[in-house]
Amino acid sequence: MVKVYGIPMYTSFQCVSFLEPKQVRSVDPPSTTSESVRISWERSDNVSSYRVTLEKHQTNRQAESRYIDAEDPTEVIFDGLDGGTQYRAAIYSVNGPKESNPHILEFCTSMYLVYFVFCHTVCEVKTRI
Repeated sequence: MVKVYGIPMYTSFQCVSFLEPKQVRSVDPPSTTSESVRISWERSDNVSSYRVTLEKHQTNRQAESRYIDAEDPTEVIFDGLDGGTQYRAAIYSVNGPKESNPHILEFCTSMYLVYFVFCHTVCEVKTRI
């Protein structure tokens, strides 16, 4: 109960404060294939969830965004990527309405399929000699 000008007023709101989430620090090197990336990290303090964004490098267009609950494993896999392409990922710790500064990763997807075709052609030539 709160008194306003001496009149008792009952309110139904509750004041909730959220601690600042700490920035993600311990991130494993991204594990990439020609079409996917796996990103994993260690848990942070004061976190209710994580937000991970992915975009092609230097395009400023967000390709995808994922939310991971703090109780879930701290990893995310993005599929359907272009081979031999540079990407930029950002991992944010989230606590209620507050987000940490991002931990930025830049990586390239592999060119495995091109390498495999080249290797196959060389092996084929060797067997004909």
